[in-house]
Amino acid sequence: MVKVIAVNNEIKKPLCVFGVVDNQQGHAIESEMLPWLTEHYNVIEVLHDGTKFEYPALLEAKRVSLCYEKPVLYIHSRGAYNVWRTTVPTRRMWEEEFGNQCEKYQQLVDDARPTIACPFADCAGEHRYNGFIANKAAWEMADILPNDDRMVYERIWAGKEVRLIGTLIQSDVNDIKKIRRYLYRNFE
Repeated sequence: MVKVIAVNNEIKKPLCVFGVVDNQQGHAIESEMLPWLTEHYNVIEVLHDGTKFEYPALLEAKRVSLCYEKPVLYIHSRGAYNVWRTTVPTRRMWEEEFGNQCEKYQQLVDDARPTIACPFADCAGEHRYNGFIANKAAWEMADILPNDDRMVYERIWAGKEVRLIGTLIQSDVNDIKKIRRYLYRNFE
């Protein structure tokens, strides 16, 4: 189900598609994140049962970007569940990066070239922790299909000519431990 939170006919704020797993944990994270998201973005929320991973929300993000011809921040509660020790620091990092530095991210993707900006990127062309902003040219290249591979959505643009900017860590190796150490040190 797509639920429009704050989009009107005149888009004055950047666009955000927020995927929310429709369960108690997903709604708790939604309640925590919506105040700062709606302060900075026109938010389109996609509620779903989580069985298709991030597919419904990513598909909506692509549709919104192509429809409005604007960059879209994609963020998802599933990557912020309170299962691993990194999830609370991840949500704090998102608020700092995508909320308090919203303008910086908008400028990074203000380019005719397919461009994605996210806090953490690696040399394999993967973005991490379910939060990134992509411009229209990048969304046009995204092949978003239902898939049983949980990690497929981190690799939507792998192998494509897309500029991927890691604003906090642009790693030449896929080092999740390095990212987690950074989160613990700076956002815990």
